[in-house]
Amino acid sequence: MAKQKGLKPAQYAAGASHYCGPTSLSAITGNDTADVTRFVRRKWPWRKSVKGMHNEEAVEYLKHCGFRVELVYASMKAEGWRSVPRQTKPDTKPMNLRTWLDEYAARRETYLVNVTGHYIAVHNGLAVCTSKSGRMVPVAELTRHIGRQMVMAWRVS
Repeated sequence: MAKQKGLKPAQYAAGASHYCGPTSLSAITGNDTADVTRFVRRKWPWRKSVKGMHNEEAVEYLKHCGFRVELVYASMKAEGWRSVPRQTKPDTKPMNLRTWLDEYAARRETYLVNVTGHYIAVHNGLAVCTSKSGRMVPVAELTRHIGRQMVMAWRVS
């Protein structure tokens, strides 16, 4: 699969998932959400439907598609943050999405962001989120999730 740079609007196949994990991954990879859910079900066969995703599943999918994934933020409550080697520990100070976006959103890099119970794809001041129907919007329009606590964020290249 050829890697795309930046974000694209999410691609939904007929009857495919419109949940936040597959939507964000579709925006980053350019693949449709059905491809994301097929991958998750194949790798974790006990998953009958993909309505929510675990961080491990999202990162594995990006790696499967040939992307390099680097953890850049992990709250101290995040699953798996303790398994990161000490010399590469990400930022861990508590912050909400607004604070994180102020620091990272304008960079010309792509991020997969996990806030409490939700995934968002971010690149260069734009975001793709299910609350915006999978469209690319300026991060300032993410008002529904702006106060949520950051859980984890990955730089995707």
